[in-house]
Amino acid sequence: MRLSLNAGCPVNDAIDNILGLDVNHCFKKRLRRWLERVERGDNIAEAARRSRVGSPLAWAFDEKVNQGNTLSILEMLESFYRSNYSYGVNLARFILWPCVTLLMGAIVGFIVYATFTPAIEIIGHMANLVNP
Repeated sequence: MRLSLNAGCPVNDAIDNILGLDVNHCFKKRLRRWLERVERGDNIAEAARRSRVGSPLAWAFDEKVNQGNTLSILEMLESFYRSNYSYGVNLARFILWPCVTLLMGAIVGFIVYATFTPAIEIIGHMANLVNP
């Protein structure tokens, strides 16, 4: 959205550009409601609040709180959410990687056990057949 607004697109075109991206179905419905309200002529921030697209996004477009700082606030929100996403991905990676390693080791151990157990049983059975 920030890039579209920075390129000079109006807000309704920026929202329409977001609808073309790969976002989840629930958020896409909320964006459509927001776009309808903006194109109807409602206040952008109030329409964002009513459409429940996120209070930080509504705050970025609020003319009472920040006049003319929308792009910088959207940039700050972008970096904030990007760092939160990166933290979550790294946390999941650091937790899941040892678990996957242990699971793969267990699978290999099971395959080795399943492969060699019949051979050991056959050797043991054959050893009992030999008469001294």
